[in-house]
Amino acid sequence: MAAGSERAMVRADRARIATIIGNLIDNAIKYSPEGGEIRCAVGAEDGKCFVTVTDHGLGIAADHVPLLFKRFSRLPTAENKSISGTGLALYLCQEIARRHGGEIDVSSKLREGSQFTLRLPADGQAA
Repeated sequence: MAAGSERAMVRADRARIATIIGNLIDNAIKYSPEGGEIRCAVGAEDGKCFVTVTDHGLGIAADHVPLLFKRFSRLPTAENKSISGTGLALYLCQEIARRHGGEIDVSSKLREGSQFTLRLPADGQAA
Protein backbone atom coordinates (compact mmCIF):
# COMPACT_ATOMS: atom_id res chain seq x y z
CA MET A 1 0.00 0.00 0.00
CA ALA A 2 1.11 3.56 -0.63
CA ALA A 3 2.10 5.68 2.35
CA GLY A 4 -0.98 7.03 4.09
CA SER A 5 -3.34 4.50 2.55
CA GLU A 6 -3.59 2.05 5.45
CA ARG A 7 -6.96 1.66 7.16
CA ALA A 8 -6.90 2.11 10.90
CA MET A 9 -9.00 3.24 13.84
CA VAL A 10 -8.13 5.19 16.97
CA ARG A 11 -9.47 4.78 20.48
CA ALA A 12 -10.08 8.33 21.67
CA ASP A 13 -12.50 10.74 23.26
CA ARG A 14 -14.57 11.78 20.23
CA ALA A 15 -15.46 15.23 21.59
CA ARG A 16 -11.88 16.10 22.49
CA ILE A 17 -10.48 14.98 19.12
CA ALA A 18 -13.27 16.92 17.38
CA THR A 19 -12.15 19.96 19.38
CA ILE A 20 -8.60 19.59 18.05
CA ILE A 21 -9.65 19.11 14.44
CA GLY A 22 -12.17 21.94 14.68
CA ASN A 23 -9.51 24.26 16.08
CA LEU A 24 -7.00 23.40 13.36
CA ILE A 25 -9.61 24.08 10.67
CA ASP A 26 -10.80 27.26 12.41
CA ASN A 27 -7.21 28.57 12.61
CA ALA A 28 -6.64 27.77 8.94
CA ILE A 29 -9.72 29.81 8.07
CA LYS A 30 -8.83 32.62 10.47
CA TYR A 31 -5.27 33.04 9.16
CA SER A 32 -6.06 32.66 5.44
CA PRO A 33 -7.23 35.31 3.02
CA GLU A 34 -10.94 35.34 2.27
CA GLY A 35 -11.67 32.60 -0.24
CA GLY A 36 -8.29 30.97 0.40
CA GLU A 37 -8.05 27.23 -0.13
CA ILE A 38 -7.86 24.95 2.91
CA ARG A 39 -7.26 21.23 2.54
CA CYS A 40 -7.83 18.41 4.98
CA ALA A 41 -6.33 14.95 4.58
CA VAL A 42 -6.96 11.85 6.69
CA GLY A 43 -4.94 8.67 6.66
CA ALA A 44 -2.77 6.21 8.49
CA GLU A 45 0.84 5.13 8.30
CA ASP A 46 3.44 3.59 10.59
CA GLY A 47 0.87 2.63 13.23
CA LYS A 48 -0.52 6.15 13.52
CA CYS A 49 -3.65 7.80 12.19
CA PHE A 50 -3.41 11.40 11.08
CA VAL A 51 -5.45 14.43 10.13
CA THR A 52 -3.60 17.16 8.25
CA VAL A 53 -4.96 20.67 7.71
CA THR A 54 -3.14 22.80 5.12
CA ASP A 55 -3.70 26.45 4.27
CA HIS A 56 -2.05 29.03 2.05
CA GLY A 57 -2.47 31.87 4.52
CA LEU A 58 -0.19 34.10 6.55
CA GLY A 59 2.23 31.38 7.57
CA ILE A 60 4.52 31.47 10.57
CA ALA A 61 8.15 32.59 10.78
CA ALA A 62 10.50 29.70 11.58
CA ASP A 63 11.64 31.30 14.85
CA HIS A 64 8.00 31.60 16.01
CA VAL A 65 7.04 27.96 15.39
CA PRO A 66 8.41 26.72 18.78
CA LEU A 67 6.16 29.26 20.54
CA LEU A 68 2.91 27.98 18.99
CA PHE A 69 2.14 25.37 21.64
CA LYS A 70 3.13 27.43 24.70
CA ARG A 71 0.34 28.55 27.00
CA PHE A 72 -0.90 32.12 26.31
CA SER A 73 1.55 32.47 23.43
CA ARG A 74 0.35 34.82 20.71
CA LEU A 75 2.41 35.69 17.68
CA PRO A 76 1.31 39.21 16.86
CA THR A 77 2.54 40.50 13.54
CA ALA A 78 1.41 43.39 11.42
CA GLU A 79 -0.67 40.93 9.38
CA ASN A 80 -2.49 39.21 12.24
CA LYS A 81 -2.71 41.79 15.03
CA SER A 82 -6.41 42.32 14.33
CA ILE A 83 -7.19 38.59 14.69
CA SER A 84 -8.47 37.81 18.17
CA GLY A 85 -7.36 34.91 20.35
CA THR A 86 -6.12 33.98 23.81
CA GLY A 87 -3.06 31.92 22.89
CA LEU A 88 -4.55 28.87 24.62
CA ALA A 89 -6.15 26.83 21.84
CA LEU A 90 -3.05 25.21 20.32
CA TYR A 91 -1.58 24.63 23.78
CA LEU A 92 -4.76 22.81 24.88
CA CYS A 93 -4.97 20.87 21.61
CA GLN A 94 -1.39 19.65 21.99
CA GLU A 95 -2.14 18.60 25.58
CA ILE A 96 -5.22 16.66 24.49
CA ALA A 97 -3.23 14.99 21.72
CA ARG A 98 -0.47 13.99 24.17
CA ARG A 99 -2.99 12.56 26.63
CA HIS A 100 -4.17 10.36 23.79
CA GLY A 101 -0.58 9.25 23.08
CA GLY A 102 -0.30 11.54 20.07
CA GLU A 103 1.05 14.89 18.97
CA ILE A 104 0.51 17.84 16.67
CA ASP A 105 3.26 18.75 14.20
CA VAL A 106 3.51 21.96 12.22
CA SER A 107 5.41 23.09 9.18
CA SER A 108 5.02 26.62 7.92
CA LYS A 109 6.57 29.29 5.77
CA LEU A 110 5.91 32.95 6.35
CA ARG A 111 3.41 34.36 3.82
CA GLU A 112 3.06 30.92 2.16
CA GLY A 113 0.87 29.02 4.61
CA SER A 114 0.94 26.31 7.23
CA GLN A 115 0.35 22.61 7.64
CA PHE A 116 -0.75 21.17 10.98
CA THR A 117 -0.89 17.41 11.46
CA LEU A 118 -2.57 15.62 14.36
CA ARG A 119 -1.12 12.11 14.80
CA LEU A 120 -2.70 9.53 17.11
CA PRO A 121 -1.76 5.91 17.75
CA ALA A 122 -3.85 3.44 15.80
CA ASP A 123 -6.13 1.32 17.99
CA GLY A 124 -4.01 -1.17 19.89
CA GLN A 125 -1.02 1.20 19.88
CA ALA A 126 -2.25 3.64 22.57
CA ALA A 127 0.12 4.71 25.31
